[in-house]
Amino acid sequence: MRLSEQLKEIKKSDISISRKQLKGQRVALDINRRLLFLWLKAGPYLKAGKRYGWKGVGFGVNKAILNYASSFEYRLCIISDGKLDRYYKAKKNCLEIKWFCEDKKAVERRRGQIIYVLPFTDEFFETVYETEVVEAVIKALGGETLDEV
Repeated sequence: MRLSEQLKEIKKSDISISRKQLKGQRVALDINRRLLFLWLKAGPYLKAGKRYGWKGVGFGVNKAILNYASSFEYRLCIISDGKLDRYYKAKKNCLEIKWFCEDKKAVERRRGQIIYVLPFTDEFFETVYETEVVEAVIKALGGETLDEV
C-alpha cells in the first residue's frame, strides 16, 4: 500500500462524529478537531449582502448554535446540499462572527428563534475538500435519535 493510501486510511479511522440538536437545528460535532457542522439543505439567503452591507450571499444560524460553538470553542463548518465533496470552514471564531452580525444588524427572528445571518464569503469561510468527513457528517445527521441539549 502506498503512503498516501495509508494516510487516507488513518484519516478515515480518525473521523469521529457525534450529533446534537440545538433549538430545533441538527448539528454534528467533530470533538477531536473542535468542528461543529451544519448541513444546509436550503439555498443561501441571496439578498443578505445587499440587505446587511456585504458582497455576496448569507445563511441563517440560530443563536443557540453560535453560543454553543463559542462556549465550547468549536469552529463552524457548513455543508451545502449541492456540494457533498467539501465543507466550508469558518476562518473566524463564532464569537467574532456573532459580533460582526450584531454590528451589521444581521439578526432576525423566525418562528420564535433568534437567527444570525452570516456572510457566506471568502473573507469568512474557506473550502475544505474532505469527502470522507462530509459523508460521516451526513450519515450522523441522518439518524433518528438525537441528544437534546
